[in-house]
Amino acid sequence: MPGRQTVQTPCKINLHLGIHSQLDERGYHCVDSVMAPVALFDTIVIEDAPALSVTHEPALSVPPQKTTVWKAACLLAEELGVESSLIVVRGVDTDVSPFDAGSYASSGTYVTGLAAKNAATELREKICAKAAQMWDVDAADVVFDGQYVRLSDERAARERNRYLTLRDFANLCVKNIAGGDALTSHASACLPVSPPPFMAGIAEVEVDKATGKVTVVDYAAAVDCGTVINEALARVQAEGGIAQGIGHALYEIVEHDDRGRLRTGNFMSYKLPTRLDIGSIRVAFEPSYEPTGPFGAKSIGEVVINTPLAAVASAVAHATGHQVRSLPITPEKALLGE
Repeated sequence: MPGRQTVQTPCKINLHLGIHSQLDERGYHCVDSVMAPVALFDTIVIEDAPALSVTHEPALSVPPQKTTVWKAACLLAEELGVESSLIVVRGVDTDVSPFDAGSYASSGTYVTGLAAKNAATELREKICAKAAQMWDVDAADVVFDGQYVRLSDERAARERNRYLTLRDFANLCVKNIAGGDALTSHASACLPVSPPPFMAGIAEVEVDKATGKVTVVDYAAAVDCGTVINEALARVQAEGGIAQGIGHALYEIVEHDDRGRLRTGNFMSYKLPTRLDIGSIRVAFEPSYEPTGPFGAKSIGEVVINTPLAAVASAVAHATGHQVRSLPITPEKALLGE
């Protein structure tokens, strides 16, 4: 083949994450099939001669499904002991991925994350079993520490040359001497319990006594979602949920006319808060440990949206002396009560 070309192509250590979500026969949310992530990427250099020179850059592959999968990537890195920078989030389509009914509400990190963690555990076992097959030793005598595949006795590993980087191990896996096999892992998680997260929220509002306009000046929240898997993602999820809750409390309403036609069908009539309407949002985490969750994690998605409704209503009641028991809290309701 004339000339020299460099081609980026997936290697054969390939762990695809696709999530099949459904309810089991008891009605519990269940993730039936998770093909979770390790894919290495090869840079193949094609010379004039028919030989190939292959180098490997390890990366874990996870298709994106909201922030849940990004948290699953953190769980995979932790379970396998690899750097999180090795994890690449990849998109898939329904032609090549398993069916997914959706990972949402309060089952994302808690259920999908546990399935991904289980798949990573299985992958680690397969890595050790494959290395044991290559070296003709027992799988119990092989370890993978996130960087190296080696004999558990480090001194013996070096003396007997039984010490491979993840890159070199991946290369050997796809050679005929090792069976040319791709390592994949499948795992599931189905839990009969759904431990609730907890949140305390305090809203500070200003109410214009002439017009009834309510402004959220400050919102402080403390969240218990078990072990915080990724604090940056958890924080923006909490802040976004609080903003949605404030929108529900003060602005958003679906209205129809007397003929049943939607009156709030555009963003001129369906009011949403902007960043200027929200004020300050402060979030603190109070971690706990949930033994049934992945590394002690619980859910976070719904509790952060629900709590602001009561907090804002209570703050308005303290400011005006009027209890409002239906949403949204319009200026008329704030001034006159219900």
